[in-house]
Amino acid sequence: MNREDFTIRIFLNFLRSVGITVENDILGVVRNVILPQSDIPLCLTGICYEIALHEPGKFYNRKVADELNSKFKTAYDTDSNIFLKGMQSALSYFYTALKSYDYTLELYNEFSESAFDNYFKTNVYRIPTLLRISEDILMNLYRFVRDIHQQYTEKNYSNLETLGQIISVLKSIGYTEFTNVDTDLRNALSHGKAFNHGNSVSYKYKKNGQEYPESINIWDFDRKINESLDIASAGIIGVLRFLSSHVDLLEKLLSIADLEVKDMLIKLQFRSSDFRIMDIQRIGGNKQLNALCILKAKDNTSLLISLYYTAIILYLNYPDFDSYFVSYDHIRSLGGYVRFKKNEIIKFLEDEFSEKVPQLSQKHEINVYEIKEEVKSEREHKYFQFPRIEGEGWYLKYIEDISIESHKRIKAILIVREGRFDKEMVRAFLLESIEKLKRIYTPENPKFVCPYGDSETDAIFIHTFKDSQVRETYSLFNSNKNFLCIANYYRNGTVPRLVHGGIMESLWKEYSREFIDSIEFGWNSNL
Repeated sequence: MNREDFTIRIFLNFLRSVGITVENDILGVVRNVILPQSDIPLCLTGICYEIALHEPGKFYNRKVADELNSKFKTAYDTDSNIFLKGMQSALSYFYTALKSYDYTLELYNEFSESAFDNYFKTNVYRIPTLLRISEDILMNLYRFVRDIHQQYTEKNYSNLETLGQIISVLKSIGYTEFTNVDTDLRNALSHGKAFNHGNSVSYKYKKNGQEYPESINIWDFDRKINESLDIASAGIIGVLRFLSSHVDLLEKLLSIADLEVKDMLIKLQFRSSDFRIMDIQRIGGNKQLNALCILKAKDNTSLLISLYYTAIILYLNYPDFDSYFVSYDHIRSLGGYVRFKKNEIIKFLEDEFSEKVPQLSQKHEINVYEIKEEVKSEREHKYFQFPRIEGEGWYLKYIEDISIESHKRIKAILIVREGRFDKEMVRAFLLESIEKLKRIYTPENPKFVCPYGDSETDAIFIHTFKDSQVRETYSLFNSNKNFLCIANYYRNGTVPRLVHGGIMESLWKEYSREFIDSIEFGWNSNL
């Protein structure tokens, strides 16, 4: 087996570990959506599967993708070296557009079909989404295309930075479909010239120095969002379609000494609907390469295999480091990592090449937590809000669930209103607030098993401050005149206690401390 075939086998194993099977039936569906003029290369398989098999990417504007692919092909055939130079300088814009596309789809998929009140939905979803598509995705895609074509002309496009200016340039080059966006509405939203009426949005836009009023109902607004998103998706797919037919261009870009370009291409290669490398970092020169990932593995075996192959592929692309650290975040697990030394990865590769089953053992540095099998409602946890809790002379803010495996724990900040600062009164407020927190409802934590619901709270930690006209004066030092005390409540003797009240030992020793029933107080000693 030669090196190229071996590398392909390694990457295929990685793809399988993140749920991508390169089989004819699925590949046929992907090809029918992406419409590449040749086979989709392995390095673009993950992102092509992601867009082609999921909404809203598969709804992309076909005319836009055709136009972009055709214009790129013409430019490349004119002079491939000039095109390579343009890609090298412009690739960061494409990668930024991809990151913005991720964030926008998260917003779109969460809220586009929500049953929010229309006034609220327009404020938190419609306006931000249309602006993000226009200013973050399309603007960076336009810059990417602009900078490639800049290499073919003596005209200076680099100083054209507004959406209107760049669209004008791209139209002059022949991008009529790609630039078919509503800049009047975008400009009004961006410049504060729009007014939300619930079921409609009125706005003002300027043309030839004259201001014109306009109005759009929410259904047409949603259609504008979809149309703009389909153009953005098509811009990405047009680039992927072109690159699928010009793999040599990707190989040349990877061979360039520019590490930023190489890192972006490697992150693009790993990208799929269930896996992302968010960042690549170099620690201590060549001592360690870090890859920070987000993944959605269904089980711990798949998770560990994907991390294992990620480290191997990173070594194959960056062979000069002493160790390779791959960390991850997972929606249903605590974050973890693997770290392999170079000699360990070389041993893995020897085993892989001889088709032995690689052995991961306790001698390897592996820190992987169990993936929670079932979560009743991830959205409830994501968007949960505690109720407003207050009494006469006080209120709670920043209530937070900090439960651990076997104990329900709540922390909060208690604000005492003006003129009620004597210890007896503060104690009364704390007792009242603790009573209200004892049965407070908490949502299920999607990352690890711990108590939730309306079960009785085992521990409550409250930091107490005077009401203040100055923002965020929540320092726990005695010198803070607004700081009153810390109060830690424990339901019974089996609940784990915070050491030194959960703060620095030296600070805890400065407080005036007292115990009343099941509550431990640490008072500002200046009171």
